[in-house]
Amino acid sequence: MKKRILFFVFFLCVSFLLKAQFKLGPSIGLQVPISSYFSDYASAGFGFGGTGKYMITDKMAIGGNVFYTSFGSRYGGYYNWNYRYSIIPVTGMFQYYFTNNDMRFYAGGDMGLYFFWWRWKYYYNNTQIIGYDSDTSVEFGMAPTFGMEYEINNRIILDGNTKLHFMLTTGNSFVYLGVLNVGILFVL
Repeated sequence: MKKRILFFVFFLCVSFLLKAQFKLGPSIGLQVPISSYFSDYASAGFGFGGTGKYMITDKMAIGGNVFYTSFGSRYGGYYNWNYRYSIIPVTGMFQYYFTNNDMRFYAGGDMGLYFFWWRWKYYYNNTQIIGYDSDTSVEFGMAPTFGMEYEINNRIILDGNTKLHFMLTTGNSFVYLGVLNVGILFVL
């Protein structure tokens, strides 16, 4: 335990000596299911969340993300299915920056826990509920990320990225693409 505390203190001291910065802010984004099972039942979703980044050097950042996304789908006809999926990834992240100017491109990845909820309802003639089921689970997942930051001024940064989320589940695969996530980061 002492070694971990000493390593953490050493890490913080080195980071401050390297003039590291902390960035924090909200984000929103369009999420599209792309794995065959998931895209059969879910339509595009919208999400929102928050990001925190700690610049350990001019070219590397570590941090974390929390992002809520809700997907829905409805099949018509005389018998009607209604599906609803919600996913909250709580992940740690690493990013590497390729440039060091006002517009900075980066690549990286997220890894962590994906909290997953789903429910379905089965209707007869769009009025009477015939069946209902729901479930929750916590899955491990990861998301390679490509994006860019644009420095508006020395305290506000516009951040945009694309993420490919892989939820590592048993059975059906859940893969979705964060097509365009946009956020504002405040430099603290």
